[in-house]
Amino acid sequence: MKARLTAGGLNLALGLLFILVPHYLLPVCDNTLTLANGVSGVPMKCFWSAMAESGLGGVVILSGLLICLTPSPEVRLGISIMNLLLALLAATLPSLLIGVCANEAMACRLGTLPALYVLAGLLMAVSLINIGYLRASMKKGR
Repeated sequence: MKARLTAGGLNLALGLLFILVPHYLLPVCDNTLTLANGVSGVPMKCFWSAMAESGLGGVVILSGLLICLTPSPEVRLGISIMNLLLALLAATLPSLLIGVCANEAMACRLGTLPALYVLAGLLMAVSLINIGYLRASMKKGR
């Protein structure tokens, strides 16, 4: 029970950080683009990366709740594998899939992007540790 609450709580905290970091703790650029055709107010790429990371954070929060509430180790193992894949997605959103500003001096490049990489690495580590723990406990229980 204690391990389940620990793993679930860590996932809850990391999911919350995926939401808070790009918007409040190390916010992305608040600038908007003015396009060549005169349309202004178009958000920059880092804005969309922050929105996607927030959605991903919501899924991680839900998975943390499920880990806390689900007694079945097989289901928790599946959730942890899903979280491992979400960590990979979290790392690729601001780099390969959506991106951030091209200018190296922008706030999203200096603060938000490294922080999201660290959070993705932490989620990956928590998921791998939980996967190992659950596999060992399932082997011991059989």
